[in-house]
Amino acid sequence: MSNISQHSPKARATDHAVRRYAERHLGVTVETEDDRVAVNLLRAKGVDLARIRARIADIGGVIMSTGRTSGDCIAFPEALRFRLVDGKVVTVMARIGAKPPLLATPAPAEPRKRSVLELGGAA
Repeated sequence: MSNISQHSPKARATDHAVRRYAERHLGVTVETEDDRVAVNLLRAKGVDLARIRARIADIGGVIMSTGRTSGDCIAFPEALRFRLVDGKVVTVMARIGAKPPLLATPAPAEPRKRSVLELGGAA
């Protein structure tokens, strides 16, 4: 995002937002309900939590730079939606309208029947 600089406002990133970013953008998941425990497990897996928090804080700051302390922002290149509430990014969601990845290669289409004109039979 080209409008983020070192002087831009920053939002606070909650543990839940960090966890969801790791899950939805990096694909790193942990099996626990507690967000604080999840963050510790992510750290143990070698995930760079400081970099994630800084990115989330920057994106939340984009909303804050408009004078609002709450709202949503879609961030690129992640294509994720960030929710800001009272100056804190509280969660990271998949972008609205995002299509799930194809799980299997689609079968090739059947060849269509050719008309008389396409076959060169009409004179």
